Amino acid sequence: MPARIPGDHRARRDVLTGEAAVAGRPVENETTHRRVLPLLALAGWLTAGLTACQSWGEPQGADRVRHIHIQSRLAPLSFYAGVGEEIRWHNHSARPVQLSILDARGLAHLSCNKGFRRLGQFTELVTIAPDQHVSLCFSQPASLRYNVWLDPEDRRHSMTRTGYIRID
Repeated sequence: MPARIPGDHRARRDVLTGEAAVAGRPVENETTHRRVLPLLALAGWLTAGLTACQSWGEPQGADRVRHIHIQSRLAPLSFYAGVGEEIRWHNHSARPVQLSILDARGLAHLSCNKGFRRLGQFTELVTIAPDQHVSLCFSQPASLRYNVWLDPEDRRHSMTRTGYIRID
């Protein structure tokens, strides 16, 4: 390090803050800032872009699951769902209920199912125990009609109105 000339009162100053340089701390110059600041800005833009892309993929959280509540009736009876959303039938009654899928055309494109398999085979008629649920997910647009029997022992008088789901 070159010796300081006695009487030289010019102190080295930080380019950004204008503060006097502190011993042991390098003084940054404009060239360093011209290189670093654009890189920091680029890193920020990339981070923001990647975060945004992740949220554009699949819907997350509550948006991914559509709920059908079964008690003394179905709620909602009919609705639209998105491709990939999980559709859950919840039995909130004190007794088991039965759910029957009426048309199997859309069932060829399932991406998930819970409770619709028996002995490794898909079944269109399932029993849902109290406080339990069954669910389906569709990988392509479809429509689905279904019936629920609130009392499986009295199938003639306990059937709800036919439910309808359109998956787009």
